[in-house]
Formats: sequence, C-alpha cells, structure tokens
Amino acid sequence: MAAKKNSSKAIRYNLATKKKALAMVQKINGKNSRGGIAAVEREFGISRLTIYRWIKSLGGVEVKSRPATTKKVAKKATKKVAKKVTKKKAAKKK
Repeated sequence: MAAKKNSSKAIRYNLATKKKALAMVQKINGKNSRGGIAAVEREFGISRLTIYRWIKSLGGVEVKSRPATTKKVAKKATKKVAKKVTKKKAAKKK
C-alpha cells in the first residue's frame, strides 16, 4: 500500500492511491450504477467518509444519491392523505 503512517495514528495516502481508488469507484459505478464506494471501502480498507472527501476534493467521480422516499413510503403517505380528505368531506356533509 502506498501510504505512510504518521505519529497521530492517521494514514496519509498519496495522490496515486487516491486516483486509483477513485478510478475503481468510477469503473464499478459505470458498470453497475452503484456499489463503487462500498467495493473500494472493502478493497482498500478506507472509510466511506474518506472516499467521499476525496471525491469532493479531487472530483472526477459522479455519485448518485438515493431517492428520498421509497415506493412503499410514498404509497403509505398517499393513503394517509386520502383518508384525511374523505374524513373532511364526511365532516362537511354533517
């Protein structure tokens, strides 16, 4: 591994290692649309947070975020709204 330890127990990675890791993220994400960061995390033993920092500082990797809600959550919310509307209509008729 092209990293050196310093006295504060932190590992300093050189630019070549960072670029290699980010290239791997890009390759896996390009093929599978996801999973690149997790694969690099396992392969290199680097934390997810560190990988995201490298992406932010070095760029060149497109990271897609997960949707805010799932279909199940959206469906549940729609049902709740529908119930409220029918209750309001029933209350107005009385």
